[in-house]
Amino acid sequence: MKRYIRSSKQFYDQEGNIISLERETRTLTYDYSCTGDYYNGDYHILVKFLDLTEKCKCYISRIYDNTVLDETNPYNLRKGQQYQVSGYFYPEKAFVTDEIRYRIINPRIQGIKNTDGREIVLTFTYPSDNVDEANRLCDLFDENNIEYKCYDIESGYPIQFNVCRSGKSWNDIMKLINSVKAARYRQKKLFVDRTGDTIRFRDM
Repeated sequence: MKRYIRSSKQFYDQEGNIISLERETRTLTYDYSCTGDYYNGDYHILVKFLDLTEKCKCYISRIYDNTVLDETNPYNLRKGQQYQVSGYFYPEKAFVTDEIRYRIINPRIQGIKNTDGREIVLTFTYPSDNVDEANRLCDLFDENNIEYKCYDIESGYPIQFNVCRSGKSWNDIMKLINSVKAARYRQKKLFVDRTGDTIRFRDM
């Protein structure tokens, strides 16, 4: 059983060892959904995918709630169709065989309502003349594997940052920001798109 270490990208594997996982995006083929899984007293729906590249199975375990209109297909996916699915792919062994399958933790399915990257994002600005500080903060974010987007450097406009939590605590991220230059923060819920080699933010 997976145990998550809060405010980190580390997990305990089934033998109790710590493993580090990075968020990744895979092209998965939807297979089917099923019900009947109970976990910690909550009723779950399992959404199954096939990873044709690694020839393995991946699944999302979703707690049933009143927003689910169809328990046999909660995200209204089409069998055999490919989807871009991002998340932490946690390896698990199947009970009957030694086959490795992946539970997708913090999943987001591109183009699917309620999974398409709705996240709390930290937003703030630096004055337009703080180019050196903004570049230094970008370097810090890169060194600490924090997902972010920096806008309008050297444009004469205020320099805007959108920052994802990235498995860290907000307090840790704010400490990094304050180590360069304090800012007035605001948390905002945005759609986050990780398609391709960049990250995009858009209003809900």
